[in-house]
Amino acid sequence: MEKCESNLREKLKNGNLTLDERKKIAIGIRAGLDYLKKVGIHHFDRKLANFLLIGDDVKICDFGLV
Repeated sequence: MEKCESNLREKLKNGNLTLDERKKIAIGIRAGLDYLKKVGIHHFDRKLANFLLIGDDVKICDFGLV
């Protein structure tokens, strides 16, 4: 996995995301979770710190509770 800049919790805590950036991140999270469900993986540890960001691209991590 690529080295990520930060996680969603830190980005939202800073409060410097525009509405369009927030929408893109939300769409990325939904697409990622839908894909995981489609391949039979259910991610149950959904917290802001488990969504890593590279720019506006979202990576889902921490599959300990799968």
